[in-house]
Amino acid sequence: MSEWELVKDRTASAGAVWRSADGQYFKRTGGSEVTEESGHQSLLSELGFPVPQPTQSGTDGTLNYFIEPSAGQRTLHELALEQGRASNGRVGDALVDRAAEISAKLLQAQARNPLPTDEVSLRRWFSDAGFTAVVFTENPDLDTPVVHSLIDQAVDRLSEVPMCHSHLDYGLPNVFDDTVIDWQHHAPAPLGYDVYPMLDIAAFKGGGRGYAFSPQGSGKVGL
Repeated sequence: MSEWELVKDRTASAGAVWRSADGQYFKRTGGSEVTEESGHQSLLSELGFPVPQPTQSGTDGTLNYFIEPSAGQRTLHELALEQGRASNGRVGDALVDRAAEISAKLLQAQARNPLPTDEVSLRRWFSDAGFTAVVFTENPDLDTPVVHSLIDQAVDRLSEVPMCHSHLDYGLPNVFDDTVIDWQHHAPAPLGYDVYPMLDIAAFKGGGRGYAFSPQGSGKVGL
C-alpha cells in the first residue's frame, strides 16, 4: 500500500483507514464486514442519503477493501476543536448551523426511506441499544416485573416511530458539510436515534478535548 497513507486503525475490526497520496480518496480495509459496509453505503447513496458513493471494492489477497471519494479536508469535529482552542472552548454559530444542516439532511433521508417496523425488530433494537441482557446480569435486582413492564411500555411507544437505516455512531467526528462518513456500525433503529442524541455525543467526543454544547442557547457552543 505504498500509494496509501495510514490514517487510523478501525474500531471493532481488524482493518484500517487509508488516504490516497493526492488526498482525493480514502480506502477502508477489513474482513467480510467491509464488503457488506460498501454495499450498504452504495444503497444509501442510491436512496439519497448524504454518504460517499464507493468507487471500487475488492480484496488485496489479505483484506477486503472499498474506496470512496474524500468528503473534505476536516470534519466538523476537527473544526470545533480548532475553534475551541482559539476561543476558550467556544465555537461559532456558523459551525453549529452546518452541523444542524447536515443532521437535517440525514434525518430527511431516513424519514423518506422507512424500514418495516414490528415488535420483534423493536424489541431486538431496544435490547441491543440498552444492553439489557448485560444490565440484568450485572444487576439482577433490576430483573423484575416492574422493569419489564416499563420496557413493554417503551416498546409500545416506539411502535409509533418508523425504523430506518441508522448510522449508530453519528456525531461531529463523522460529519462534513454535506457528507456523513463511516457507516461501519450501521443497523436499523427508530427514526431520530442518530440525530436526536447528537448533543450527548458531542459532549462525549468533544467535552474532554476542548468543546461541548452549552445549555445557554443562542446556538452557542462552549465549556
